Amino acid sequence: MSRTRQRDRKGSLLIKGGRRKFWHSQWPEGEKRRSKKLGWCDEMTQSQAERAHRQHMEKVNCQRDAAGDAITLEAFLQRFYWDEESRQYLDELMTKKFSTRRDMKKVIRQIVIPRFGKRRRDSIKTCELQSFFASRIGHEDG
Repeated sequence: MSRTRQRDRKGSLLIKGGRRKFWHSQWPEGEKRRSKKLGWCDEMTQSQAERAHRQHMEKVNCQRDAAGDAITLEAFLQRFYWDEESRQYLDELMTKKFSTRRDMKKVIRQIVIPRFGKRRRDSIKTCELQSFFASRIGHEDG
C-alpha cells in the first residue's frame, strides 16, 4: 500500500444513510480520510451532488496549497520526508528503496536544510535550485 500524498485529490462521492439516504463526499488527508455530507438524495440529483463534490474538492485542494506554501522548507521536509526528532522516514521516503532513502536523508540533512531550510517554500525559485545543485556536482560531504 502506497503512503505517498495525493497532489490533486478527486475524492469519492458516495450514497450513505439508513432510511433516508444522503450524498457523502470523502477524500484522503494524510493518514486520515476526511468527509462531508453534501445533501439528501431526495433533495438533489446525482449531477447536482457531483457538482457540489467538485466544488468542495477545489476548495480543499486550494487550502492545502496555500497553507503548504507558508511553511519553511525545513518544516516541509521534516513533515513529509525525514523527522529528525523521531529519527524516522516519513510518507515520501517510505516507498523508496533503502539506498535511496539513505542518500536522500543525507542530502536533506547536510545540503538542502543548511542552505534553504529557513526560507519559505514559495520564495525558492527553480533557477536558484538548479544553480545551487549544479555548483554542488563533484563536491563530497562527509
